[in-house]
Amino acid sequence: MKLLQILTFLFPFILCTFFSAAPALSSIISFESIDYGTIGSPYKDAIPPGQAGDIYITVMNSAPSSSSSSSSYVLRDVHMQARTGSCVENIVGEWTQPLIVGGASLRLGPFRITMKADCERGQSAALLFVGTYRDAVEQVHRTWIEVPFFVQPLPAVQFAQSNIGIPVPRQQTSEFTFSILEQIPIADVTLSINIQHPYIGSLVVHLEHVASGQRIELHNRTGARTNNIVRTWGRNGDSLPTLSNLHGLNSLSDWKLIVKNNLWWSASGHIESLSLTLYSH
Repeated sequence: MKLLQILTFLFPFILCTFFSAAPALSSIISFESIDYGTIGSPYKDAIPPGQAGDIYITVMNSAPSSSSSSSSYVLRDVHMQARTGSCVENIVGEWTQPLIVGGASLRLGPFRITMKADCERGQSAALLFVGTYRDAVEQVHRTWIEVPFFVQPLPAVQFAQSNIGIPVPRQQTSEFTFSILEQIPIADVTLSINIQHPYIGSLVVHLEHVASGQRIELHNRTGARTNNIVRTWGRNGDSLPTLSNLHGLNSLSDWKLIVKNNLWWSASGHIESLSLTLYSH
């Protein structure tokens, strides 16, 4: 009777020790990256609404590298599935029994994804990477790894405003702040500005991406007594290499056009117009 009481008391601890012998898969196998056939260019072939395309998933085994097989796992019945409410219509493709060794990454695919026709560009598609693995003590574990996946982003977003009318007084800094609410990764830029001023040699002009603090110098006291700055830079204008500092940033941000009039004797002017187009590819 005493033996039975002792075993009854110890059973929860024995059970806990047994099941914790192998760490949970979520802490071992983790999501690393997604690509569309070209690693490192995740938006190159993104999938638009109502269309189908292939994706590849790279997962990582965070268990330490070892000469033994104890840190290597065979992933079984690997497939992708859409979460409830996702704008994914269908997913085809699975990989059976790929081996992922400790400390290594493994790229799986292709998985054929069909998007619903009513998806909005940039909307989350909410995918799950699903599979099982058998650990060193032959227990089978099931895993769900969330994969960040989005419908093809907008090809471009734009802000444009004319008749801004913000004064540029002597020896003062003027700012025009505007917002871009759409979200794309910036891959290219076209910027046009019109600043009315009779002596542009006194002006320093910057464009700022407020979310990151990145500032791009557009004009720095050149042009002497030339009237007005009316210029376009970037994809559809003059070359300005520093615009590439915006590449990879998120378009969703406040932006500023900053104009400093340096000379006390220089005449005043005003910011007339601005147009900014951001491209995702």
